[in-house]
Amino acid sequence: MRLAVLLVLTIVTAFTAFATDGDTTDVNDQDRLFQELVTLGAEPMTEESTYLLDYVMRDAPDIEKRIQAFDLFFETYPFTEYHATNLHAHIVFSSASATRVTRFAASLSAAAIRNYWEHVATGPDSLTPALLFLEGLYASDGVIEMDDIADGINDALRGRPVPLTPHLRGDMYSSVDILVAAMQCCVTLAVFKEENEIDRWLEIPSGMAHFVNATDVWLFDGDQLSDAHRSNLESIFSAIPNRLHHIAVLFVPDALPFTAMDTPLRLPGMAIDIPFAPTEMMRDLSEQPPYVPQPPVPEFTMMALEQVMRAIVASRLPERQHLAQRAAAVMHVAIAMPAAPLAQLAPQDVLMRGTPDMFLAYLGAQWLANSEALLEAAIMLAEQGVVEPLYAVLLVADLLSGGGDTTLLFHIGHTGALTASETALRRVFLLPTVSYVNGIALGGRIWQYDMTGIALLQ
Repeated sequence: MRLAVLLVLTIVTAFTAFATDGDTTDVNDQDRLFQELVTLGAEPMTEESTYLLDYVMRDAPDIEKRIQAFDLFFETYPFTEYHATNLHAHIVFSSASATRVTRFAASLSAAAIRNYWEHVATGPDSLTPALLFLEGLYASDGVIEMDDIADGINDALRGRPVPLTPHLRGDMYSSVDILVAAMQCCVTLAVFKEENEIDRWLEIPSGMAHFVNATDVWLFDGDQLSDAHRSNLESIFSAIPNRLHHIAVLFVPDALPFTAMDTPLRLPGMAIDIPFAPTEMMRDLSEQPPYVPQPPVPEFTMMALEQVMRAIVASRLPERQHLAQRAAAVMHVAIAMPAAPLAQLAPQDVLMRGTPDMFLAYLGAQWLANSEALLEAAIMLAEQGVVEPLYAVLLVADLLSGGGDTTLLFHIGHTGALTASETALRRVFLLPTVSYVNGIALGGRIWQYDMTGIALLQ
């Protein structure tokens, strides 16, 4: 207690030494704010702070001086769990404007994060409680406005971004713990960026900043991937909407000490691994089931698409159980009739020992690589009266449609870039709430067939 008093006296003296008669009031106000921050971080408060409410409700607040006070505070004190608890209570329950309290609280936590990285291992550890506080605000389910949080973060970080570049390069980071902490800062702050460029808030490698600004997905590759690799990945996540896969982070395991399976990060979505391959290495998809004639595609892009399709299935299939049941029925028919075209859609280990998730992920990766080639081959059989392969392929189209009347067609170019276009679907309703896709627009016409027989196999 005596040490705390001495510290406060020292700070007051320092303020006074640089004060003139005109700014004495400002000095006293900053000292009062400093004291309030100490109180907020010391223990749970049993009633609202009249000073804090008066402070945030002032007209035309001096944001620059507010941040200066925050920085001075974090030279000595950390952002604590009590800051988080007390500030959240003031946002939700106090009589002051929630917008203004939220902005104040977000700027305080962002200043704590920046101060931690500006004085790594030499100042108070404010990082984890501040990050958890922002994550809690993000998870508030509409009670707290995201714009208010973004405004507060911007107050603390504009013109002075969090310095993370040395800690994110695979050949430079000092420890796994520091690397993980830097990544977590990226992920936590980025959910609030909206249209803002993330490099306004974070000083990070330029390739990483460009990628997340373009795709809203983090790419953690230790700064090891080439521009061609990044360009291919950017095309994938620009072409495939986030609502389909909910991927928040990409890891390149060859450059990192962990994978998506054992990531220590708290994520607002899914994480996947991106296996490495030279961009000039090609895969001939016509040599693997369903043996559809088409040009070879880059191996790197294809491996990335396989991972993305698994994420799409994991994200979307649980809410579409009728699709899972139909995929299982297709697999049973293929096993029972190994000479039929259905048995050529996927490898035997997927059909014999796999699950509907595995089957749809495999067939879905073929769809992402070249939807039109896959459809044309299936339509050719349907025109001959064999509709089962088209029925199976349209399960993927239905999964990507989200139950709507349109879906996406995809195509990988020779350089590995993925492009997408939208097309119409046709449905047959078995029940008022249960339908299946039996037709699709391709090449300027609708291809629609009677698939009732196989659709009823569940």
